[in-house]
Amino acid sequence: SPFLDPLPIARLPIANNWPLSILLVLTTMNSKAHRLSVKQSDDLATRQAMTKRRQDLTNRIRKSKKNHLLALKRRYVPPPSCSEETIRDRARNEQASEVSNDLIKLGNEIVEEASRLQLPSNNLAAFHLAISRDPSHCALQPENLKDPMKLINAVSSVLLNDSWNHQLIAARILTNLAAIERNLDESNYYGNVPQTWASIIIRSNAVASVQEVFNRNLSDVELVTQCCWILGNLVADSEAARVAISPFVPSLCRALRIGLEQNLPPLCRNASWALSNLARGTESSSENFWGENQLNPTLIANLLMSPEKLTVSPTMASVTWWDVAQEVMWIVAFLTAKEDINIRILCQPQQQSVSFSSQDPVLTLEAIACRTDQAVRVISTTGTLETPEVKRSFRMLIPCIRAIGNFASGCDGAYIEPLLQAHSKSIAVSIKTMVEMGSWPSARDHSDVGTVACEAAWAARTLLCDAGLAKHASTEVALPVLLPPLCVCITSNHATLELKREALSALWAASAAPPRDEDMGSIWSTRQTRDEFLRQIIDTPLIMRSLVDAIRSIDYDVALLALKLVNAILRNLEDQGDIRLEFEELNGVDALEHVCDIATSRNSYGSGYDWQGGIVPSADIAADLIDDFFDCKDEIEMSDTAPASTETSFTFGMQPAAAVATTKNPSASTVSDSMGRGRVRTLPAWMLQG
Repeated sequence: SPFLDPLPIARLPIANNWPLSILLVLTTMNSKAHRLSVKQSDDLATRQAMTKRRQDLTNRIRKSKKNHLLALKRRYVPPPSCSEETIRDRARNEQASEVSNDLIKLGNEIVEEASRLQLPSNNLAAFHLAISRDPSHCALQPENLKDPMKLINAVSSVLLNDSWNHQLIAARILTNLAAIERNLDESNYYGNVPQTWASIIIRSNAVASVQEVFNRNLSDVELVTQCCWILGNLVADSEAARVAISPFVPSLCRALRIGLEQNLPPLCRNASWALSNLARGTESSSENFWGENQLNPTLIANLLMSPEKLTVSPTMASVTWWDVAQEVMWIVAFLTAKEDINIRILCQPQQQSVSFSSQDPVLTLEAIACRTDQAVRVISTTGTLETPEVKRSFRMLIPCIRAIGNFASGCDGAYIEPLLQAHSKSIAVSIKTMVEMGSWPSARDHSDVGTVACEAAWAARTLLCDAGLAKHASTEVALPVLLPPLCVCITSNHATLELKREALSALWAASAAPPRDEDMGSIWSTRQTRDEFLRQIIDTPLIMRSLVDAIRSIDYDVALLALKLVNAILRNLEDQGDIRLEFEELNGVDALEHVCDIATSRNSYGSGYDWQGGIVPSADIAADLIDDFFDCKDEIEMSDTAPASTETSFTFGMQPAAAVATTKNPSASTVSDSMGRGRVRTLPAWMLQG
C-alpha cells in the first residue's frame, strides 16, 4: 500500500484514479511535517550554536591553559657548538612544514641496521642531531618512515645495551619523538585516526627500557633526568597515555626525593613536571600519588620552600629551585581540582621541617602562601614587567591562585580558616594586590597582568563565599581586604570584561547568603551583616553607573550578576531612597527594559508569553524590579479612568475623548494588568483593528 511508504509524497507512485481527498490529506500531512521539522531543527540549531558559543567563551576566559603558563610537551635542544655551525645554519633556513629527506633517510637507515641485528650506533648520533636541531622534525610523522615501530625498538635497545653516551643520545631521541604533536585534519575525523609517536612508544619496548633504567641506574642522574623527560612527553599525549604510564608514579616520586636530597634541581624539575602531567588527567586516579614513599605534605612543602636555602652548582645554573617549585605547584593545583580526599591529605598535620611564621601551620598551605607572597612582592616592587624575574613570578602565580581557590572551595569550605591564617594572613593581601593589577593601565596590553587578575578575582570569590558568618575568617579577614579592590575593578576603565565578570561574581558571593546559612534553614541570621556589605559596595564612587552599564552588557553572565547585585541593593536597602533615585537618573530603568525587550524579541509568534534562551534569568529579575519599584501602573489607571461628567462635558470643563483605549481593545489592559510592565508584549498592529 502506498500509505505505508515512508518516502515523501513527491516520490510516491501517484495513480490517476486516486481520490482527490486522499491526495490532499497526504500532501497536507507531508507539508506540515516538513515545515515543523525545519522550524524545530532551525530553533534547535540556533540554541545549540548560542550555547556552544557561550561555553567556548567561558572556557577560553576562565580555564584556558596558555602556552606560557604550562607546556604540555617539551623538546630537548642541545646547546650550540662551533662544530655544528653548518647544521644549525641549514636548520635555520629549513621550512618547518616539510620533513627533510635527510631526516627520513637517517631514520630508515637505523631501521635497516636493526633488521640486520646491528646496534644502530653509527647513525644514532646523526639522527639525534638532526631531530634536535632541524625545525622540520616537528612535521615528521610515523607514516614518513618504513617501520616506525622498529625504529623505536632499535633506539630502546641502545638505551640499555650500549655505552653511556649512546644511552643518553637514545633517551634524547625518544624525548623529541614523543614531543611531536599530531595535527588531525577534518578528513580523518570519521575515519581511522592516525597513530602518534607517543602511542607507538607506549606500545613498544621503550616503556620497559625506561622502567629498567629507573630500577638499576637511578644513580645515573643525567640519564634518569632524561627518562623523566620522556615520561612527561608521553603522558601529555592523551588520557590513555596517562593511564598506561601511571605505574611510573612511585619511580618518579623516588627520583624527586633523590633530587631533593642530593640538591639536583634538573632531576626534581623533570620528575615534578612529569607528575604534573600525570595529575592533570580526568580519568587517571589520584590514589597512586599518596604514600609514605610517594608524595606527602612534608615532601611538597620542602620542595616548595626548603631548597631556597641550598646552593646550586654552576653547571646547573640554568635550572633553579624556583622552577622546581613552579612544577610542584602545578601538581598541587591539578590534584586539588579532583577529589576532596586530596585536599584532606595535603592539609593533614605533619612534622614541621620548615620554618614558618604562623604557629601550628598546615605545611602545604603555609608554603603556598609564602610562595604567593614572594611572587607578588617581586612584581609589585619591580619598575618594569619585562624582567626575567617578573615573568618567572607571573608563571608561579597561576598555579598558586588555582590551588588557593581549590582549597577554599573544596571540602565545603572547611579549610578557608587555615588558608586565610597562613603566613601571617598574607593570602588575602596577595589576592588584593593581584586584583588591583587588573586596574593598571598596562592590564589590557600585558596579557600576564590580565590573566593573573582574572584568576585572582575568581580565587577571591571562593574566599568570600562564607562572608557574613560571625567570627569567620571570610568575614573578618578576607572581606575587609578584598571588597574595595573588587569594586574598583568594576568601575575601572582599564579592567577587561572578563575581569569585571569575575569581580561581579565575587561581590555577589559576598552579598548572597552563605551556603552554611542556607543549610541551617535561616537566611536572616546573616542579613544585617550582608546589608553592611551592600552599603560598602554602593559607597564606591561610580559603582551604580558601572552596574547599569553591566546590565546592558552583551555577556549574559555579566548582565545577570549585575542584576542580582542591583536587586539586592534596591530590596535590602529600600530605606535609602537616594539609591533608587540615582538608579533612575542613570537610566537604569531603560537598561531593565532593554533586557526585557531582548527576551521578548526572541520569542516567535504563537509561542505564548514564556521567555526562552539564556537571558531568561536576567529578564525575570529585570521585570520584577520594574514591577516592584518603577512601574507607573497606578498613574496610568488614574489617567484612563474618566472623572464624573455631564452629558456634554467633564466636571473639569474638558471635552471627552473621541475614543477610549479600554473600549477599543479591552484585552490590552488585561494583559498589562496581569503581567506587569516588565513582561508586557507589544501587540501587532493588525490585532488592534477591532
